[in-house]
Amino acid sequence: MNKRQVSPSQVNRRTFLRGAASGAAALALARIRAAQAAGQNPFAYDVSAFEKTDPKLLKYREARRLTVPREGARRLTRLPSGRLLVAAGRSFCELDPADGALVQEIAVEGPARCSAAAPDGTLYLGVGDHVEVFTPDGRPTKTWDPPAKRSWISGLAVSGEAVFVADSGQRVVWKCQPDGQIAGRIGDRDKERDIPGFVL
Repeated sequence: MNKRQVSPSQVNRRTFLRGAASGAAALALARIRAAQAAGQNPFAYDVSAFEKTDPKLLKYREARRLTVPREGARRLTRLPSGRLLVAAGRSFCELDPADGALVQEIAVEGPARCSAAAPDGTLYLGVGDHVEVFTPDGRPTKTWDPPAKRSWISGLAVSGEAVFVADSGQRVVWKCQPDGQIAGRIGDRDKERDIPGFVL
């Protein structure tokens, strides 16, 4: 039976690698023992360098805190009037930013998810799987049908005459007319054009 021939260079390389590994292990062990002898944790991960922020990077400071009268606040929209609209629980609460006073509360029959306001103050409110439209003073004017089965409205934006509706259930953004008619959809997956679509 033939034995595999081993060249002297291979033996030297193996010997070198074994010696380097042994030396590295011995050095690491020595550092661990020295840290333990000094009463330190040798495995501690030091994040102290990240605990302070350079003041030059700070562009904002907290001016005041506002209390939302409902639990589960999740979205904040600045209205054309300068007031704030907060989606919380099953309500949309309009607050005065100066003192946090409740101006009005719009109760809805579903989870308040998101909101957007047109320049004229018309409110578009995302409620679960559909959008509800209100006047600036909180009167309902229209309820849009869900754009698709298993839709879940997670974001709204108004631009010109279009209302863009982010649907995390369908993983698309619907472009709608102000009356709720769908004018297009953005973000569809297209394998032929190598477009992966939205990843949520």
